[in-house]
Amino acid sequence: MSTAHKTESGHTKAQSHGHGHGSHGPTSAAELPEGVNHELSDARSRHCCGVASILFVTFAVSAVLMAGLLFATVGGDWASLTNTVQEPEAQQVPPPPILQPVPDVEEDIVIAEQTERLENAGWVNRRNNTVHMPIEHAMELLVERGVNTTADEATP
Repeated sequence: MSTAHKTESGHTKAQSHGHGHGSHGPTSAAELPEGVNHELSDARSRHCCGVASILFVTFAVSAVLMAGLLFATVGGDWASLTNTVQEPEAQQVPPPPILQPVPDVEEDIVIAEQTERLENAGWVNRRNNTVHMPIEHAMELLVERGVNTTADEATP
């Protein structure tokens, strides 16, 4: 039962007898009695049980749906799920790297080939009439012949 009593300001205040119905207790820290720094009531068991029940049902439905999906994926062959880890076949080891037996000699050969290509003219692609030539020679040809471009060639 609740009883009413008057406060110092003359207002009537309901006082609960403490078993959960009626007033829900203080709503702010200022309303707590002096010296009390904790909640005055416990969590409501009905709400906790309701949340726990909802979680349990959600997990149960999820488990059933996942089992159905697994069953549909496997095609009903549950025996194939017993050993999903297969033994690897004989491991193939990649071949060892091929190292240059004499790097200095091979480096000299590569440099000589690149120098030959840079200093002399030659075909890159005969079908397309594409050649390579030294830059100095190409600049001399441009000066002699001029740059012959049309508006169509200049636009990409």
